Amino acid sequence: MDVSVVFPSRNREKYVRRAVRTAFKAKHVKEVIVVDGGSSDNTVDVALKEGAKVIVQSNLVYPGKGVAMRDGAYLSSGDVVVFVDIDIANLTPHFIEKLYAPIMRGEAEFVKGAMRGRRAGSRS
Repeated sequence: MDVSVVFPSRNREKYVRRAVRTAFKAKHVKEVIVVDGGSSDNTVDVALKEGAKVIVQSNLVYPGKGVAMRDGAYLSSGDVVVFVDIDIANLTPHFIEKLYAPIMRGEAEFVKGAMRGRRAGSRS
């Protein structure tokens, strides 16, 4: 099974290089997609330089993360799609692999990660 990693992004130039390189190091990842929501920085250029497929959404209206995720899934070619925030500081190939491993083993059809030490429903 091939894996597509989708990074919804807007104005995250400083995170793109590391995130794309990290995703490509994960086993089974054949495609990395950066869905750009109208960045005014060099997010798109950096992503392309790192070998990511880039989907540029309208720069007139940022449609939001949910639409970016939908577009990334729709335009992905992998058997499994993994969504990851591009600005995760401690992102590793192993982190990405842990997200899709239960699907690859046939134990799950959907996996969602959670942050430790965070209250349910909390963004802080």
